[in-house]
Amino acid sequence: MPDQSNAEEQTLTLLPLAGIKRDGTLLDGQSCSDGKWVRFQRGKAKKMGGFRRITDQLSGPVRKVIVWSRKQLNACICFHTGGIETLLVDSNLVGNDVNDRTPSGFVSREENVWTADTQYDDAVGSQGTIVVAHCNQSGLEIDDDTASKPYWAMANSSNSQFQEIADAPAVSGGVLCVAPYTILFGSDGLVAWSDANQPQVWSTSTNPGDAGADRVTGAKIVAGLPLRAGQLAALLWSLDSVIRMDWIGGTAIWRFSTVSTQSSILAQNSVIEYDGIYFWIGIDRFMYFDSSAKELPNDMNQNWFFDNLNYKYRQKIWVTKITRFGEIVWHYPRGDSVECNATIIYNVRLKTWYDTSISRSAGFYSQILRYPVWAGSEVEPSGKYGLYQHEFGKNAIIGDVEEAIESYYVTQNFGLSTGGVGDSIQGSNRWTRLARVEPDFVQSENMTISVIGYEFAQSAPTISEEKEFSPSTGKIDLREQKRHIALKFKSNTLNGSFEAGRIIIHTEPGDNRS
Repeated sequence: MPDQSNAEEQTLTLLPLAGIKRDGTLLDGQSCSDGKWVRFQRGKAKKMGGFRRITDQLSGPVRKVIVWSRKQLNACICFHTGGIETLLVDSNLVGNDVNDRTPSGFVSREENVWTADTQYDDAVGSQGTIVVAHCNQSGLEIDDDTASKPYWAMANSSNSQFQEIADAPAVSGGVLCVAPYTILFGSDGLVAWSDANQPQVWSTSTNPGDAGADRVTGAKIVAGLPLRAGQLAALLWSLDSVIRMDWIGGTAIWRFSTVSTQSSILAQNSVIEYDGIYFWIGIDRFMYFDSSAKELPNDMNQNWFFDNLNYKYRQKIWVTKITRFGEIVWHYPRGDSVECNATIIYNVRLKTWYDTSISRSAGFYSQILRYPVWAGSEVEPSGKYGLYQHEFGKNAIIGDVEEAIESYYVTQNFGLSTGGVGDSIQGSNRWTRLARVEPDFVQSENMTISVIGYEFAQSAPTISEEKEFSPSTGKIDLREQKRHIALKFKSNTLNGSFEAGRIIIHTEPGDNRS
């Protein structure tokens, strides 16, 4: 930037870098400094979609959701701290009948955590696929070694009760399915697998099939996912390592190899696959695996996340993805909350980070149904818990009530003292007079703009009154003078939405004072 001490009016383009930067100082960076209910697409700020409550009749905070297609109706199978319930919905997620499928003798506990998957079962005939689920008691202590057996039920049933798999070993970790095998894992590095296509057959003494078990590490294994490697394979996460298992057949069945001994995992359900790459949160950093375990760089909000996480309840962290927008979304308990009330989001396309507040405890991404299905983590007025359809419309739809969702973003700071807009090292000790803003939005309904100003980087901010502008507003005349300036654009009207473009601002030198 040239020396602007004697400059007249400057017309500049305000184009923040994608993401919301929470770490660092006020003037450190060119990304947005704050935001709520906003994502980034093509590098530009965009309001997130709305949501609709499907039901408010779930009996406990949900820890796992599976969606199974049943032609005209789809089963949303919800595993909560008190048991298992299924909600039948059509392709538009309309339906409200909740069926209790809790196993006989199941004990409701605050610390219950679920894993679940689907698997073909030769023993059930033409109907074929079953749901295999496991509940552990590690909700408050991830290394809890209390062992229990898995459960099963028909995938295409809406009301059949889940039953214990009597032949399976009791484990403290969880379950995953790598067709044709069902795999259990837990304390002291235990990995056990069923007979092929026989998820209810585990005893090698009574069956000459493939079932078996092995100890593959010294620490508890807490998570596992199938590995999309063109062969039967899976990744396992222990408390201190990542382990790969590959099918080799013969008498051994599986080969186990340690991928990394320099890894950790923050929560059992914090691991997700996105297009063949695996992402998770470690104890003090974000991680991913493609061909090896690596750190996922985050200079945007990593400190902000770990400093504000309610660590005692870290096992309630869960992760999902919104593939339409290239997002991996981790939900976590922030501050003194004992349930998930916030998200941290990584955009795999833009390689940037942002966040928002929302109270959800588990969910299923838009694989079978058009929209993601997320469970609420707060008690509804009904005294029970809700299930929500997300990325639906523009508003919050609760029963017959439709309300606006507040969404905003705050730009980077700019001014003559820092060299104008951009990262110039040359500036002048003058205030900046903001004369006009030309909005550039794909916009529905009215929005507001406010000016946030600072005299110095560590001074308390001053915030102007909000000025409203419509989708047809060409310019917004302002008379604001600040030393450091940021703009806040907000949508908070029914049916409101926006996608930002290249905002044009008109500035001129202000007072020569400090």
